[in-house]
Amino acid sequence: MKREHTMTTHTIAPEVDRRQFLGAAAAASAGLTLAFALPGRDAEAATTTTNVNTWLTIGTDDSITLTIGSSDMGQGSAAGLAQVLCEDLMVDPTRVKLVQGGPTLATPAPIGTAINTVGSGVTRNNFWRLRDAGAIARETLVAAAMARVGDASRSSYVVNNGTILHTPSGTALRYGDVAAAAALLTPPASAPLVPDSQLRCIGKTFARPDIPFKVDGSAVYGLDVRVPNMVYAVIRHCPSIGGTLAATPSVPSGMLAVVPTQVVAGTGRGAELVGNVNAVAVVGTNTWDAWQAAKRLSLKWKLPANVALMNSTQFLADAQALMTTAPAYVAGGANPPGTAYTVERSVGDATAAITASAKVVDATYSLPYVPHACLEVLNCTVDYVAGVRCEVWAPTQSAKGALQLVVNLTGLLPSQVIVHTTFLGGGLGRKAEQDFIGQAVQVAMKIGRPVKLMWPREEDFTHDQYRPMALVRARAGLDA
Repeated sequence: MKREHTMTTHTIAPEVDRRQFLGAAAAASAGLTLAFALPGRDAEAATTTTNVNTWLTIGTDDSITLTIGSSDMGQGSAAGLAQVLCEDLMVDPTRVKLVQGGPTLATPAPIGTAINTVGSGVTRNNFWRLRDAGAIARETLVAAAMARVGDASRSSYVVNNGTILHTPSGTALRYGDVAAAAALLTPPASAPLVPDSQLRCIGKTFARPDIPFKVDGSAVYGLDVRVPNMVYAVIRHCPSIGGTLAATPSVPSGMLAVVPTQVVAGTGRGAELVGNVNAVAVVGTNTWDAWQAAKRLSLKWKLPANVALMNSTQFLADAQALMTTAPAYVAGGANPPGTAYTVERSVGDATAAITASAKVVDATYSLPYVPHACLEVLNCTVDYVAGVRCEVWAPTQSAKGALQLVVNLTGLLPSQVIVHTTFLGGGLGRKAEQDFIGQAVQVAMKIGRPVKLMWPREEDFTHDQYRPMALVRARAGLDA
């Protein structure tokens, strides 16, 4: 799977009704380009031309390229989306080149606007949109073939693996042969999908195109990025969430700098306030030395007043207290935060039935705050030239959020910022957060050199944007 960043701009045609599909004709020499909107999650469904984020290009050389903004965390969603698209495009998935799209804040959107890859929804939310896209692209190409052959009867044509056959004459045209002509046509508002009984791609097993690169080591993850003249930074946070740096330490021997970093808007955890200096980055010529220096660094912190209450034992005790003292749920009531439970569905009188049961099972289950613990630790590489440009390489689930963050921090125009989404060594929602990216940008702005910032595993465990804790009580009545 070739992962590329591209900022090529295309003109976007008016919106077509069917499931938010948008058509755009590229220059005839480049073939047919169709643009459509895939939401990152249900709440972000794209509805206008400014939200186009996915592009299908059929080249005059018969190439097929899908530029898509979702991040690859090893879940195989990019290859899966291509497989869905190919069903109704009627081509073998192995013919499709997958390209990683880049983010944008501009309107209309340049090619490959990145979407948030969160909520396990990339395939689920985009299935029908991609099927429609493949079908509409196919019929646009068939229409171009019909014009060339001179037979306007659709029933005279069959499509197989990117070849359009005119059965009465035996004339066969590849998609690439008619791509330039198709680019001049208006895509249909809808097109028939392949019937379930004739599916050839969906539900079948195909080799994932990214596996060879991941096996031979050529796949580029965030930690693999190297930039000329780059230095290395390792982060160290205040031991307590909500604490701040009391004094900037001296630069350790052999290190290049110690850079305090602030909490950036939208990246804090609970008690952390925007602008608070909650971490320092130790900068050196290699990761190991910077890491060891960061561990040895003597730091003075101003801890929050409630620091003694910020531990798992206290959190569980607080939850247990709420379990017994929180007001009960009232049907139709306001039910403010702290209400003991919410009834999603009620059938009969459960309380009476449980009380009358021969045996009652009453159990409480607890889950503490836990870190995401992605295989690849948090990292980000930044090349910043003051007032000129900023280039970022990050294993991020939200490249658009990263772009907005960089613009806010640097004051640069969006056109002066490039965000490359690398492969992610696991994401689990953690890499949709922007704290590690904000820290890397701050360090690069301070030292004036390209820098790769990394969180050691200890920092990852103790300063994660944690998965939520839970305390659940279940009661059930059993017959004799």
